Amino acid sequence: ILEVGLGTGLNACLTFAHAGESEIHYTALEPFPLENIVLDELNYGAWIDRKLFAALHDAVWNVSRPVAGNHSGSFKKLKISIEDFRTDEKFNLVYFDAFAAHVHPELWTEKIFSKIFQMLDKGGALVTYSAKGSVKRALKSCGFVVETLPGAPGKREMVRASRPRQSSD
Repeated sequence: ILEVGLGTGLNACLTFAHAGESEIHYTALEPFPLENIVLDELNYGAWIDRKLFAALHDAVWNVSRPVAGNHSGSFKKLKISIEDFRTDEKFNLVYFDAFAAHVHPELWTEKIFSKIFQMLDKGGALVTYSAKGSVKRALKSCGFVVETLPGAPGKREMVRASRPRQSSD
């Protein structure tokens, strides 16, 4: 899994909490990490695994580590932007949790989505809470198959963009 925008770490926590026996290898990109005081004020530990939440945020930057507790797999957080991120790894899933297009328009472009398309395994998917028409058009232009899905609480819709299993590259 690749997450573009670790932010609060909620996606990572929920992924590991619901992974069961599955071995998850999670890479999170976050060029602007939240300060600990902000994380403490969120009080996520009241309703998610407090130990896991703390372990993910206390993890050393740029080092892959086993996941805390009885979770299987690894977690690596990188203090880098998607624009500067380079890897030979292929991902099955990308959480594209970047700030909204009106805040960081440079992240919601064909150039970025094309880069992510190349990082995905065939059959892999990108999910995002943004369901803007311009985002869906940019994803489609890169070769993604785009679906609009019901959104999480507070969001009317979200998008799942899949790389076809028969991709030519």
